[in-house]
Amino acid sequence: MFDESFWVLTSFLIFIGFTFKPVKSAILNMLDERQAKVISDLKEASKINTEAQAMLTEIKKQYEEAQTTAKAMVEKANSEAKAILQEAKKEAIKITKKRIELVIQKISYQEEQLIREIKQEAINSAISSVNQMLLDDLDKETKLSLIDESINSLKKFVH
Repeated sequence: MFDESFWVLTSFLIFIGFTFKPVKSAILNMLDERQAKVISDLKEASKINTEAQAMLTEIKKQYEEAQTTAKAMVEKANSEAKAILQEAKKEAIKITKKRIELVIQKISYQEEQLIREIKQEAINSAISSVNQMLLDDLDKETKLSLIDESINSLKKFVH
């Protein structure tokens, strides 16, 4: 009945009984430490998560502010560009009007000068023709009266 197997089993159970308490407390201590570390890590992770959420909220706020500022800057730049463009258009119109006026003045001056030249040429031609006619066909008295009439009529055209 009490053979070797029995005594090996009994000694094994006694050994397990004596070692169970210290091993159990060591395992429980190790599990408690592990649990404390896990809880600490979870608290730290929660703290980091909270900080990350706060940072994310702050970054989103800064991003929105940056977008608002950028939109305001773009709108201001657009309005300034429109104002500059309108001012440039006004200036271009003003310059164009001045140039047109100068061209019109030059044309008028050249037209007047050309009319004067044509009149002078017509007068010279008429005088030359009359001179030639007088020299060829008329008697002296008639020639003199025609010259006087021509001079008087030419005075009217010139003035």
